[in-house]
Amino acid sequence: MIYYVCIFSSLTVIFSLLTAILYHKDNYRLAKDAKMAAATFFVALGAVCCATSPANAAASAIIFAGFIPSYLGDYFLAKKEYPISEVGDHKAFCLGVTSFGVAQILYFIGFACAADWKLSPLLIPLVAYSLIPTLGGIASKLLSIDKKKLPIMIGYGVLLSLTLFSGASRYYLYPSTGSLLAMIGAICFCLSDSVLGSYYFARININKKILNYPIMLLYFCAQILYALSMLYI
Repeated sequence: MIYYVCIFSSLTVIFSLLTAILYHKDNYRLAKDAKMAAATFFVALGAVCCATSPANAAASAIIFAGFIPSYLGDYFLAKKEYPISEVGDHKAFCLGVTSFGVAQILYFIGFACAADWKLSPLLIPLVAYSLIPTLGGIASKLLSIDKKKLPIMIGYGVLLSLTLFSGASRYYLYPSTGSLLAMIGAICFCLSDSVLGSYYFARININKKILNYPIMLLYFCAQILYALSMLYI
């Protein structure tokens, strides 16, 4: 099984990098194909890791279940990059963010299950991780978000922050290789989405195409780390 883990992890990274390169070159259709290939490989990696998880099958199954809506979220947000109508763009955005929101709920539950349903009150401030920069950015006019998308972004941000809180609590209460991998994965996920938010909404004077690299690599590395954490659940 270790060979499959190495192969699927490597292919996920390779296709995530290819996705970033293709987005940088404005080749959206091939970028979508590369992105979905990377997503397919991380789902396959998750399945292998879940099947070989040595203990707490329930936690592993819940974490792996989060890979499915993540895959759907990848599809809808990749579809959003096509030149479609404003209505189609908003629909793809809503479906993509909703799919990732469901994934974050499952990751939160999976990490909590792996920690015997215990969370550390000391780490509750992490729940505000995404709200402070989002609201602060809007107040300072560094961010410009469509009013229709703002509630969706705030709602997703809370769910993403809850996953970070759950992953960090798990490591704080039960430090282990698995909990460390999950926490680092949650940090990567948060960083990727923060850069993604900057890509779409920040008013910054740089070539935003460069941001595709940290967005894709951090996101897919997060999924790989979530999968590997199941081997040490």
